[in-house]
Amino acid sequence: MFQRFCFVIVACGLALPVWSGEVVNRVVAIVNGDIITQTDLDQAVAIRLPQLPPQGLSREAAVQMLRQQALEHLIDERLLQQVMQKANVEIGETEIDEALQAFLRERGATLAQLEQALAQQHIPLVAFRERLANQLRQMKFVQSEVAKKVSMSDEELRHFYRRHAGKAESAGNVRIAQILLPVTDDGRGSSEKAVLSRANKLAARAQRGEDFAALARTHSAGPEATHGGELGSVDPTTLHPMVAAAVTQLRAGTVSGPIRSKQGYHIIKVLERGTGGADDFTKIKPQLQQALFQEKARGALEQYVAEMRAKAYIEIKEIGGSASSVAERQSPQQIRPPPPPTTGRAAPAPSH
Repeated sequence: MFQRFCFVIVACGLALPVWSGEVVNRVVAIVNGDIITQTDLDQAVAIRLPQLPPQGLSREAAVQMLRQQALEHLIDERLLQQVMQKANVEIGETEIDEALQAFLRERGATLAQLEQALAQQHIPLVAFRERLANQLRQMKFVQSEVAKKVSMSDEELRHFYRRHAGKAESAGNVRIAQILLPVTDDGRGSSEKAVLSRANKLAARAQRGEDFAALARTHSAGPEATHGGELGSVDPTTLHPMVAAAVTQLRAGTVSGPIRSKQGYHIIKVLERGTGGADDFTKIKPQLQQALFQEKARGALEQYVAEMRAKAYIEIKEIGGSASSVAERQSPQQIRPPPPPTTGRAAPAPSH
């Protein structure tokens, strides 16, 4: 649990630098006078190393590619920090407290567990809170400065709906019918075998095209048997997991094999899936608006950062380090944690 929680901190973008006092801290980039150090870069790479995908490259080459990506991200992040500072985007302690509690609730963790996980990475809680504050500032800035550039027409929403119909539709928009054959425990398993044999034969008959409703009326023990076994439009997540899996995979008009649950054996037929009509669009329009807004806001933010980059003074030095050097620098045995560095460090004045 503890190791998984540590990983969650990293995966959620909330992993923070290990405060390093023994590392040679040369400058790898200058962004409008603020510096990005070798330590900043090594820490950003170290965070991503556990998620390094196999790409047919040597580990050294893959890490080097990762270093370049990490540096680009650090530059973008520094540019956003600078513009947010100019815009005087402020976040209160109450907002940070609420964000921290939400983080813990989403992961089913306590504050003590979080502090233990942070301690393993030599991260003080105050630094974690500052990272949360930075994320909240960015969200507030995006909403005030970037989101106002995002507009959505009804036609765009409908196009987005058609493009993502399979993802946007509710999983409950599936009309199904079933044949239910209960199993009575006789202590010898003979009932189980007999019912399974009967279920296999009925499923085969239905799959060959025999009238499913007629089979349900004759053989199903479910209360819906008198209606041809029809259960109506259901949300698969409310069903037994094995039944839900079958419903998810079946095409309209097809029949499953026997599926075991505590009730007995189910034979499922999917009668109809959502057609994506006007009623469906209206029902999920709020979700569509939110999803489309997020997509367009991401694009607007990328454009905004690109414009900042075009106007910024960015000097990139030689990117050093290797997979082994990153691992060595991050070894807890070799690091003595001094006080956390301040953000927005200025570059040293050039000598003439």
